[in-house]
Amino acid sequence: MASAFWPHAPPRGSDDDVAQGGQTAEQEPSDWWRAAAGAAGECLAQLDGRKGGAEGWKGRMMGRRVGEKQGNKGRGERELGFKSTEWEEGERDVVEVVGVAVTGQMQDVILLPKDWSPSTSATVPPAILYSDARATNEAKEMASLAGGEDAIVAATGMRQGPTSVLAKLLWLQRHQPHALKEASSLLLGAHAYVCSHLIGRPARVVDSTTLSTTGLATCPNANGVSYASDLLHSLGLSHWLPLLPDILPPTQSCGALSVEAAERMGARHLAGIPVFHSCGDLGASAVGCGAGLPGTEYIYLGTSGANNDSRWQLQVGT
Repeated sequence: MASAFWPHAPPRGSDDDVAQGGQTAEQEPSDWWRAAAGAAGECLAQLDGRKGGAEGWKGRMMGRRVGEKQGNKGRGERELGFKSTEWEEGERDVVEVVGVAVTGQMQDVILLPKDWSPSTSATVPPAILYSDARATNEAKEMASLAGGEDAIVAATGMRQGPTSVLAKLLWLQRHQPHALKEASSLLLGAHAYVCSHLIGRPARVVDSTTLSTTGLATCPNANGVSYASDLLHSLGLSHWLPLLPDILPPTQSCGALSVEAAERMGARHLAGIPVFHSCGDLGASAVGCGAGLPGTEYIYLGTSGANNDSRWQLQVGT
């Protein structure tokens, strides 16, 4: 087990935050990738005990050979008959990494430009975060368009306020129509963006946990979740449907770790292992603390909170 923290810029208001009543919250997605790659690389170093990547392994392996051949201290690898591939094999012997699973913040609006990939210079606009509440007017309008709040609750299982992705898409469609025209994909969580860098192409996927927080999904049933297409049509948001990500189980790989991403983390030999877009952050913490089984529950108290049970939401609102 290893953990690491990598600094990144905190959320900030949009350029027109004052005009939006100080209710905006944005973050640069590129900061997520820099922090994730840095922290992952540090964790790998902790697990295998390296100091300085392969050079640390070179020192160990050389020391091992020196111990085997007394009097050879200081001689080069070629003189000792040492092969560079042995350093990589040494790393695998100590820590076997068989896959990468990524969780992250949910309920975001991340728009990937057309022809974007981690290797291009195309700039990804700031992500609109889950806590952004600029779409206050749109949230009120949604209830009218959908036939009342009860209709939205019946369709999605939750009440949808100004922080809902539904409301934010309506706001973008009205105030920044170019955003829809210039985008090729809509990602709904920070982990989807990080996965895109890990596999070297857009990870147009979403897990059911993240999707359930957005207002874009139907109530879960025996067949899982699906997009609330009828609701999107009634709200005039059908233009977003082609941009929505595929719903992918967390146990199914979304791609293979690219050479570039592996090198960024200081572990080129890991290139090709599967990458998993795991469930969103709160879902992952529930599973991690053992509350992922029927009949168990847990309470999470932090700097923010969410109550996704519409029955309690309606009760608190009275």
